[in-house]
Amino acid sequence: PSLGINYKPNSLIRFFANISSGFETPTLNEYGSSPIGSGFNKSLKSQKSTNYEFGFSKRSINNNLKIDIVYFNTLTKDEVLPYENPQFPNQVFYNNAGKTKRKGVEFSGHYDLNDFFSINSSISIGEYLFHEFQKNQENYSGNSIPGIPNNIFIFDVSYKTNSSLFINIILKKIGKMYANNSNSVKIDSYNLVNLKIGQEISFKKIMLKPFLTINNLFSVNYYDNIRINAFGGRYYEPAPKTTLFGGIKIAF
Repeated sequence: PSLGINYKPNSLIRFFANISSGFETPTLNEYGSSPIGSGFNKSLKSQKSTNYEFGFSKRSINNNLKIDIVYFNTLTKDEVLPYENPQFPNQVFYNNAGKTKRKGVEFSGHYDLNDFFSINSSISIGEYLFHEFQKNQENYSGNSIPGIPNNIFIFDVSYKTNSSLFINIILKKIGKMYANNSNSVKIDSYNLVNLKIGQEISFKKIMLKPFLTINNLFSVNYYDNIRINAFGGRYYEPAPKTTLFGGIKIAF
């Protein structure tokens, strides 16, 4: 079940509050990874959550400015998390993590400076913790949930000319996170800059959109994927350096 309330004092401002529940069964891959070596992991439970949201939205009369701010608080029971067992190398297993709590603030905004420049931004600042979790005589209560950055910042500047040439510059800042339940392995924060250039070309009833994208413009060293609770320190999967790719989108 879920319940939502919206209040609009006028056509440009909205306040809202939502309460919802969630139920998620393990996937076949999660359920089929058995620590006893065969069969299904019958001890793996479905995770259940209760989510609270309170927010505010604002837009300008001409729609050149839009702002959304949301506070969230989620309580989850039996959250499914991965881990590795030294007796079964290169295999990932899953268990339930007692109770977890996620809370924080999310902000998103859009602003058209003029007919050519626009700005989009989003910020997420949160605290993601094990509320109650004990496993193999280890108490992880109060630790951060591994694999989740404590903050994410995205800033996107777009430029489009009258000739339909467009340029996008995207700055991403990913905050620190941990790679294991004990929080003994910390992954540092990193910044990325991506660039996209393209053109919209009309040909009769066909729209052609050739584009070129440069990811990780300044060749920053960072990790593309973190293997949560990996055995033997194999937490890290390095990300590629500067990457170029292009293509053409065709719309009829």
